[in-house]
Amino acid sequence: MAKEKHLNRMKSHALSEVSHQFRTPLSIILSSTELLNMYIGQTQDAELSHKAFIHLNNIVSQVHRLTNIVTDSLNLDESIESELLVKKEMIQIKKFLEKIADEFDEVYEDRGIKLFLPPSEKQIVSDRLILRQILNQLIENAFKFSEHSAQNPEIHLSYFEHHFLISVKDYGIGIPDSKKRELLAISPKTKNILQPHNISLGLDIAKEFTQQLNGELSLSSQEQAGTIFMIKLPYVLV
Repeated sequence: MAKEKHLNRMKSHALSEVSHQFRTPLSIILSSTELLNMYIGQTQDAELSHKAFIHLNNIVSQVHRLTNIVTDSLNLDESIESELLVKKEMIQIKKFLEKIADEFDEVYEDRGIKLFLPPSEKQIVSDRLILRQILNQLIENAFKFSEHSAQNPEIHLSYFEHHFLISVKDYGIGIPDSKKRELLAISPKTKNILQPHNISLGLDIAKEFTQQLNGELSLSSQEQAGTIFMIKLPYVLV
């Protein structure tokens, strides 16, 4: 047991070190890309300028994604190693989901998210940042695993007497029955369940953070038909 704890501490320290080492080169890449954008904006060649902007914007987008992965790794490590500090606040849940959908629409301009929301707004008490982190992970995975689908990912919101339910649905490759239970278990076994895009880290974070909000994360999936991840949360976090 002592040896296992020591190895876990070493692994945690290594993860933290690697994650922090990534930040400096990522910042330099982003800064250099912004400078190139400025220089290209001064060129008289409209066609070249347009093509360059497209590729530079792709670089910026991927740098932000990698930065988020690094941040997520550190967040998961911190939440497991110590009790994550939960900050409760009032949230208008419909507006909250609409804002998140708008942000993803900007990144995935050719696709976007379909929202299915109740007509009425509800105030909840929860942690805004943690809830956003959960949804970011699930929505990002929904786009990844449905990239060849003609149908866009969806977010559904449902109200019940003592809880509300947020569902993130995609029409992608789905998950084999034999892997569903294993996928939601925070375990090293999950790391190679799906290829080519590994979603283990994202789901580990989503499940860990859902538990921090006294919620439950479940899934329903059918191969080649898509996946639904369901987040069940209380209206008031206690």
